[in-house]
Amino acid sequence: MNTTEIKIEDVIEKDCDAEKDSHNFNKDIFDNLEKIRLGQDYSEPAISKKTISVVPVRKPHRQWFFRVKPEWRFEGLLLKYEKTSESYFVLPQLVSELEDEVERCLLLGAINSSGDLFLWPIKYPSDNSYNVTALEAAMSSMERWVRIKTNRSIGIYEEIKPNIQMPEPEFPEVTLNEILRIAFKNHVIDNMDHPIIKQLKGGI
Repeated sequence: MNTTEIKIEDVIEKDCDAEKDSHNFNKDIFDNLEKIRLGQDYSEPAISKKTISVVPVRKPHRQWFFRVKPEWRFEGLLLKYEKTSESYFVLPQLVSELEDEVERCLLLGAINSSGDLFLWPIKYPSDNSYNVTALEAAMSSMERWVRIKTNRSIGIYEEIKPNIQMPEPEFPEVTLNEILRIAFKNHVIDNMDHPIIKQLKGGI
């Protein structure tokens, strides 16, 4: 049977040649920088946008500084299902049949200082002091960062301003339509046969 004798000297010599070629290759790359300089037609890669898959329907957390975007506002009817604390968007044509269950709300798109998007429902119009002061804080947050704190002794929300200069908000590139669509995904009541309505009416 034929066998090939491998000499250790040959292996070492090949490794040295490979290392030498690699060294020369790297040296050649940076020997003439003009050859590897980016041209004027080079464009930077596009920065990927944060995908928004969830928009919670809630008031801002008491520890959040937040900003409301003026263009993200919409008046609608909400039904809060107390069993799960979930909010459902109700079509206007059902208001006469569900007037005891729904609330007219101003829906405001906002972000906190971490850039998290949420939809803030405020009962409107209302003479309730919590709703009135919540709306006032929301209007203020269209121009500056604010926090809200509950003052239960007099039944209002108090505004808190930051002690430092905060940067202008970077609102995500998303439309009001998209915000509402995501916020109320699978949470739209468009007829009286909706499962939530049946439960409220005593059905299964």
